[in-house]
Amino acid sequence: MRYIWNKLGATKLLGRAVKLVWASGPGWMMASLCLVVLGAVLPLASLWLLGRIVDSVTHGAALAPGSPREAAWHASLLWVGLAGVVALISSLCTTATTFVSEGQGLVVARHMSALVQRQAARMDLEYFENAEFFNTLHRAQEEAPFRPTRIVNGLTGLGQNLVSLFAIGALLVTLHPLVPFVLLISVLPGLLVRLRFVSILWEWTLRSTPVERRASYFNYLLTLEPFAKEVRLFEMAPFFGARFDAMRLWLAVGRLRVARRRMLADGGVQLFVIAPTFALLAFIASQTFAGVLSLGALVMYFGAIQRAQGAMQGTFGAILSLHEDTTFLSLLYRFLDLQPKLVAPTPPKAVPAPWQSGLQVENLSFAYPNSDRQALYNVSLSVAPGEVVALVGENGSGKTTLVKLLCRLYDPDSGAITLDGIDARDCAPEEWRRGISAVFQDYNHYSLTLAENIWLGDLRLPSTESDAAMTSPEHREQMTPATRRAVEESATRAGVDRIAARLPKGLDTLLGRDFDGGEELSIGQWQKIALARAFLRPSQLLILDEPSSALDPRAEAELFDSFRELIRGRAALLISHRLSTVRLADSICVLDKGVIVARGTHDELIAQGGLYAQLFETQAQSYR
Repeated sequence: MRYIWNKLGATKLLGRAVKLVWASGPGWMMASLCLVVLGAVLPLASLWLLGRIVDSVTHGAALAPGSPREAAWHASLLWVGLAGVVALISSLCTTATTFVSEGQGLVVARHMSALVQRQAARMDLEYFENAEFFNTLHRAQEEAPFRPTRIVNGLTGLGQNLVSLFAIGALLVTLHPLVPFVLLISVLPGLLVRLRFVSILWEWTLRSTPVERRASYFNYLLTLEPFAKEVRLFEMAPFFGARFDAMRLWLAVGRLRVARRRMLADGGVQLFVIAPTFALLAFIASQTFAGVLSLGALVMYFGAIQRAQGAMQGTFGAILSLHEDTTFLSLLYRFLDLQPKLVAPTPPKAVPAPWQSGLQVENLSFAYPNSDRQALYNVSLSVAPGEVVALVGENGSGKTTLVKLLCRLYDPDSGAITLDGIDARDCAPEEWRRGISAVFQDYNHYSLTLAENIWLGDLRLPSTESDAAMTSPEHREQMTPATRRAVEESATRAGVDRIAARLPKGLDTLLGRDFDGGEELSIGQWQKIALARAFLRPSQLLILDEPSSALDPRAEAELFDSFRELIRGRAALLISHRLSTVRLADSICVLDKGVIVARGTHDELIAQGGLYAQLFETQAQSYR
């Protein structure tokens, strides 16, 4: 905590929170500030009017019946009427404050969620393969929806209480100059105790975040579809449930331990709050008995003591809340301040289109962050325009790592990837990636319509957006006729049109069982959709990582029989453990433990009798 406050500064943290809330909804913030001013003034007006009412009634009751007493009664009614108007305005302000707080909370939560999502989308793949990043992301997601609003509310509450405190303090000084200082001393011990517990809660949050994430993971295993079959078949639910229960129990016990310590400490300082307050009330009563104060003054000062103590507690509570909120909001700032490691140079070079000489990988070496093992070492290969190159190797040989580097999801430690002589690092990462399409081995299933699943391959294709779409919870963009034709063409090329023909709404059928009306597909059908998505993208390099792993033999044969026509003259990098399918490649590179140990055509590699020949012979024996 000392690091946070010294390094960033409380003022900077508060200012940043105010800017976040202002950006999410300036109108809501202005309304909140206006209500704060009214909230500070109206209670003081009520207190002053109460004193006037008591004094007016007391004065009138002492008069003999007649015109003076009637005039005093009318004056009392006027004060009561004014007090009623102030009470009505206060009540309306309270109602309006509730509405404004809810509205402001909603817009801030929406704004902050979008901010976190955009920041996560900016981060490189390296972050998503790091556990500490997910701890930071988890804390940011926990704090983002409500902390900025609480900070602004705390600042407005602090301002409101300070206005009230100074006004009431000026009133209490007329009773005795030391009265405000006695009240100040009465609330200080509680403030110090609570400041201490902000530090304790901060330390607990840092300790508990990894456990919370693991508990969420086990909850995910038990409640979501991807694991449902295995969880039931292998009776995993008791095992995962026990882990989840143990973690939630540990979290609950730890949090209750902190809460219990805070309760005992708060109870211990109550004497410092109660004793001075009642001593002051006794002093006011004695002054009234002595005739120094009137009955109205007694009522007013009694109310002022209570309001002053409430204002002091509110002021210190706001300071405490701001301290806590800015401390915990720094967890969000840690996430928002992360910067991508793959950045575009200034100015970036244009990615060649179309290719001329092609793609060159030269002496490429790479090790994953926080790993001493070289995933790739001194790898060199080339892919000419329209050429099909196959990568072959056992699991862990570095094939997928090479794909990540080609897609510029990582930059190499040494060596270079160039296109027509231009280094990938001299281009903007997003522009480099636009020239590449891929079917990854762990491709995703999206709970969208079949047509939208394919459209995701090239979202730059035009769309239309109706007024109804803007107000719909789906906010669903519509494909233009040209985009629809491109999607249908890609579906036909990948054989998805035959899948669509058997679905109730064809290409407009919702896929997956996550939402009502969805249709689930087989793994092979999902893989065809992933192929269609890759075919839609107007790329110059098509990367296919085990593109037929889930296809049946007939579908696989259809895919590779028409492979050249399907890729339509684009260069392709084909990764497959089925060596019979890589024979169609113009050249084959054999990877072993991150090193290319052989290259050539199928016949050349068989003739060499190396690792490729051994792998091919092993597979061939399975079909004899």
